[in-house]
Amino acid sequence: DDIHCNSLLGTAFSVPPKMGASLNSSSTPPTWRKMLFSEEDSDVHIVCMDSEEKEPETIYAHRCVLSAGNPFFHQKLRRLPRNKPVEWRFCESAGIMRGVLRYVYLGDPRFLENYKPSWQVFRATCKFELEGLQEQAERLAASAVTLETLKASVLVLDNYPGKGYLR
Repeated sequence: DDIHCNSLLGTAFSVPPKMGASLNSSSTPPTWRKMLFSEEDSDVHIVCMDSEEKEPETIYAHRCVLSAGNPFFHQKLRRLPRNKPVEWRFCESAGIMRGVLRYVYLGDPRFLENYKPSWQVFRATCKFELEGLQEQAERLAASAVTLETLKASVLVLDNYPGKGYLR
């Protein structure tokens, strides 16, 4: 069965029942393109807490689209109350989260090549269960590994408060 969603924008649309398979651009409902990042009628506020950004940035999303288009969001959102907006805090940068949402809403994978460092993109594809992108993101991350990035990773892990990663 398809999932039917009615946005307050007055448009009804259907979503294919297979979770985790983002729609390609040709089959993306035009309503979703209009809704992407729109504060209007949003009921999910994603706060990006990336330490490199000066202030947290809020990105607006829609429970119906997130839940219908992605297994990670579906599992998380079904446990939360539906009668009020959800504020979600993530450690990912706003750039990464916009890429994740573009993929969920539109099936647009371009953030894989456009965002650096590529290991953060790979981490996001795994965390947010962006099936179909994980292998490609893994290849990009692996191709970006240099001796410098490896040394930096060892320093970070060695100084991590969790202790014992390299000991």
